[in-house]
Amino acid sequence: MKGSICNFSEIAPLKKVLLHRPGDEFLNLTPNTLERLLFDDIPYLKIAQEEHDAYANALRAEGVEVVYITDLAAEAIDAGGRTVRKKFLEQFIAEAGVTSPKIVKHCYEFLDGIKDTHDMVRKCIAGIDISELKKLKSISGFYATRDTGRMILDPIPNVLFQRDPMATIGYGATLHKMWSVTRTRESIFAEYVFTYHPFYEKTKLYYERNEPYCIEGGDIQFLSK
Repeated sequence: MKGSICNFSEIAPLKKVLLHRPGDEFLNLTPNTLERLLFDDIPYLKIAQEEHDAYANALRAEGVEVVYITDLAAEAIDAGGRTVRKKFLEQFIAEAGVTSPKIVKHCYEFLDGIKDTHDMVRKCIAGIDISELKKLKSISGFYATRDTGRMILDPIPNVLFQRDPMATIGYGATLHKMWSVTRTRESIFAEYVFTYHPFYEKTKLYYERNEPYCIEGGDIQFLSK
């Protein structure tokens, strides 16, 4: 059934859980960007993935269905076709703060050149380093001197915490406007899931990411017996 979210408890046994498996976004964290990207340290990716896999498998062993935001976002974009893929990339790059038409063009071409949509979504989360855009080598010196380092598109390491950018409530969901600019893009993925995914596209939204006030998952509580 489309949009068949049903959640009336924070403490009842889990039936389905939304996760993000740590990826290359951890490799693009640097000591200079930790504070801005709201991380205390640089996790060791190999161990982080092993711990995540053990956690996900423990959930599955208890009968919990594990789904991943990267898979759902990719499926939603593919379901929408070429027009939705273009819209997603343009929106994602714009919300990353890239304003130079030349750099926007090269970022778009680079991401759009990743044919597998799952890989494209994961790359959006991982971020783009100047060295990956070979056509922009002539301005690499400029980027190397910026406070943000060599990243044209910052990584989004906090996407690991899927409780924050959205929440399921009753038969619907809330799509959140994140408090920190650093985390704004995290809710883009859920936006496309709730708009274009064949299973979730008819989900009722009680709050959306373009609302005027910031809200995150920790701000939401169920009132029940």
